[in-house]
Amino acid sequence: MVTLRIAKLRASHRFKHDRMLVGLCVVLLAWCSTPAQAQLVGSDVRIDWIYPVRPTIFKSATKVVGPGPEVTCPGSYGAGDTPAFCQQIGGGPFSIDINDSSVVLSSSANFWSAVGSYNGFRLTFASGTPRVIGVSLMSNNPAATSTRVDFTANSIWFDLQGLDRVGEPAHFYTLSISFAVPPVAVPTTHSMVLLILAGIVLVSAVRLAPGHFDPQSK
Repeated sequence: MVTLRIAKLRASHRFKHDRMLVGLCVVLLAWCSTPAQAQLVGSDVRIDWIYPVRPTIFKSATKVVGPGPEVTCPGSYGAGDTPAFCQQIGGGPFSIDINDSSVVLSSSANFWSAVGSYNGFRLTFASGTPRVIGVSLMSNNPAATSTRVDFTANSIWFDLQGLDRVGEPAHFYTLSISFAVPPVAVPTTHSMVLLILAGIVLVSAVRLAPGHFDPQSK
């Protein structure tokens, strides 16, 4: 009876130990889940200034999407980090900041009033980028409506013709992009290490399970 009681006690302790190990594995595996892979960050985006008619390209530049604005012009004609655009922009600062799933244009310039039927931008995303299925516009300029925005599977068009006139405050225009397929999570180095460790712990728990043959216990 005493031997049986001791055996049951050991089995109970072993079960609790194994359950704790399995729980640890579940926690590690859950923690290994990384955030979704970037949709635009790290990829190339071609920025075309379309003017005076669509689809005539007035100026063009290709940028790698990363922290901070991809285009920054102080609005003094010629200065700035993107000569293709800044040489032609005056009247106030202008910037284009591309994020993972949005584009923010900030403008206090008045060059959008230049004569022409179209005066805006086309952003073309590199191959491999998820397909664009929708774009919404938000702005503090009431004249900016959704009719100024359209898109294809890999590009966005935004017409600013007639916006940002002299004497008006600075305006921002946020284009929020919807993609067809959510990006797949990609394991990082640390998560792969944790995944391996979790596997080792799980195997150890199985080997030590009650009734499982362990050659080292002989």
